[in-house]
Amino acid sequence: MPDRVALFVDYQNVYSSARRAFHADSGPGRLGQTRPLAIGDLICARARPPGDRRLEQVRVYRGVPSPRQNRIGSAASRRQMDTWQVDARVEVFPHTLMRSPDGSLREKG
Repeated sequence: MPDRVALFVDYQNVYSSARRAFHADSGPGRLGQTRPLAIGDLICARARPPGDRRLEQVRVYRGVPSPRQNRIGSAASRRQMDTWQVDARVEVFPHTLMRSPDGSLREKG
C-alpha cells in the first residue's frame, strides 16, 4: 500500500524562493508563481519504488492583500486560490495582509 502524503505550503516563502532561485527580483510578479498541486504530484512521482506515495492533500497557507488597499492584487489572489481548489485535494487557508504606514506588509489583526 502506498504511503499517504500531505503537503503543507507556505506560499509566500515558496514564491519568494522561486523568484530568488530562477528570476531577477525586478521581473514581473508572475515570475515565481508555482502550482502547489503540481509540486505535490512531483514529490510523489519521484518516490522509490515508483507508486510508493499517494498525494492525499495539499494545504496552502497564503497571504492575500486587503481589497481596500490593493483591489487588483486581492482579486488576482482570489482567482489564483479558486484555480488551485478546483482539485478537491487542495485546501487554501488565506489570511488578509495589511500595509503598515511604513509600507511593509503585516497580517491583519
